[in-house]
Formats: sequence, C-alpha cells, structure tokens
Amino acid sequence: MTFNDACEHIRETANSYGFEVTQDRYSRLPIIRSDELNFFLMEKHDYHHEAREVTTHIQASASVRRMGGNPTVEELLNTADEIRRGAELVRKLQEMSLSFTETF
Repeated sequence: MTFNDACEHIRETANSYGFEVTQDRYSRLPIIRSDELNFFLMEKHDYHHEAREVTTHIQASASVRRMGGNPTVEELLNTADEIRRGAELVRKLQEMSLSFTETF
C-alpha cells in the first residue's frame, strides 16, 4: 500500500460513516471533521536503515469534544449517534491496520 492509498482508504471509510474529511497544510494525513468528536490519526514509524526504508503505521483514536450545558433531547440523541458512528469508524480504521513503506 502507498501513502496515497492509505489516505484514500481513510477518506472513503470516514465518508461511509457520515464524516467529512479535509486536508490542511499542517498534517499530511486527512483530517476527519466532527462537531462532537476529536479524531486523531497518528503515524508510528519503523525505520529500516540498511534498506533505506521507513514503514509507517497509522493509528486512529477519538475523544468526545464537548459535554455539559443544557442540551435538548434531540441534541443529546444527535450527539449519541455521532459518538456511536465515530466509535465504529475508529474501530474500523484500527482493524484495517493501515501502513505504507517509503524509501529515503
């Protein structure tokens, strides 16, 4: 798998769970957008100096962005749905074990 393949898998998977995906200049990995959750995509590197290669493993996690206040029942249900979909998305990304190898 290439870096671009991994990014495309992230985009397609996030979209299938109803999340918007963007890109910014501060992260080479896609950014998963949510009103209720913070998504984290982190890179873990395994260097193979003799082969002049690095294998990058993408690790996915999330946390709840906001709580409190005096939400309506509808707002609570919307938040609960987004948390459920976000948890399922993170599980799916973790199960995919996305990684790619680059030479340097």
